[in-house]
Amino acid sequence: MVGTSTLLLAIGAANIASAAALASVSCTLGSGKQTEKLSFDLTYAQNLAKRSPSGKNIHTASNYPHVFQNFDGIKWPNAACNSKKVNVLEFPILEKKGNKDPPDYAWNKKPKQDPGPCRIVYSETDGHFCGIMCHKVRDSSTGNDSDKGFNLCK
Repeated sequence: MVGTSTLLLAIGAANIASAAALASVSCTLGSGKQTEKLSFDLTYAQNLAKRSPSGKNIHTASNYPHVFQNFDGIKWPNAACNSKKVNVLEFPILEKKGNKDPPDYAWNKKPKQDPGPCRIVYSETDGHFCGIMCHKVRDSSTGNDSDKGFNLCK
């Protein structure tokens, strides 16, 4: 017979596992046989948005962050970011290598570091996190114009 405390521990462990599963988002780059899946920790991404440069008329050596024009019509999970009255910024989120968080993108360095395919998006004036997006393909400098857009990570 299973004791109450054992059952509660099992339920608690399941809740922690499901919370951990919700604490990340995945992005798929490419299509067909040429796909690649990337995963990002939401807590890390939200904190990155808070510590990244924000405000109006930002000028950095790397040109990041900059205003995101949203030509792809992405609908953000944070509804406030979908308002036409809110300017949002895009800033590179680098890929995790191993178990450590990735380093922050060196926004004030020239020549600029490779920003990689993915970005966090946050509000211009208060750093409210909107979401994570990735270019449709890893190297958007080649290929056709449709490859240069972004997809929302979910």
